[in-house]
Amino acid sequence: MWQLPVPHLPLPRVGLPRVPTPPVTGVPGRVLWWGGLAAVAAVGVVDWPVAAAIAAGSYVAERRARAARRESPAAPTAPTSPSTPTSPTGGDEEEE
Repeated sequence: MWQLPVPHLPLPRVGLPRVPTPPVTGVPGRVLWWGGLAAVAAVGVVDWPVAAAIAAGSYVAERRARAARRESPAAPTAPTSPSTPTSPTGGDEEEE
């Protein structure tokens, strides 16, 4: 089997500027999602049964997320304390 030597070329890393863009949510976001899924299925990138399964899953997930948002108010949750007490030394030592 042939192996060609590959030279190591150190390349500088160039950072690209980030432009803050707001997330696409609401009706425009849904239109983009469903339209993109339909276009991908129409072009043949994914088969239509796969696209149908993805559509059904995203529909169910979206409905459940909306229902969960309606049921619980948008109050911040406080961090919970551990249920088992921990030793002040970290608990890695064995007891004698």
